[in-house]
Amino acid sequence: MTIIIQKSVNELTVSAHALKSILNIKLTRAGQRHASAMGFKSANHLIEAVKNAPVEREFEQYIKILKQEMAANHQIILNDEMVERLKMGLVSAGPH
Repeated sequence: MTIIIQKSVNELTVSAHALKSILNIKLTRAGQRHASAMGFKSANHLIEAVKNAPVEREFEQYIKILKQEMAANHQIILNDEMVERLKMGLVSAGPH
């Protein structure tokens, strides 16, 4: 199973920058898309959650939501290369 684990606000920032770079969207929008894909209503909700405890999300669930949001909000279709780049930049693999 492949899991995305966010342990700190710094990691959230790094993740948002990765999305910004790979998907060619603004940083604030990248932070919002990341929060939504992680299962939160806003970037601020995700930030508050990470301050209290690490947040985890299965990569497949994350990508499913991210694909839907990118298509609906940005008219961007995530291709296999984008998904692989996101996987390399965002996940920790291992049993959970």
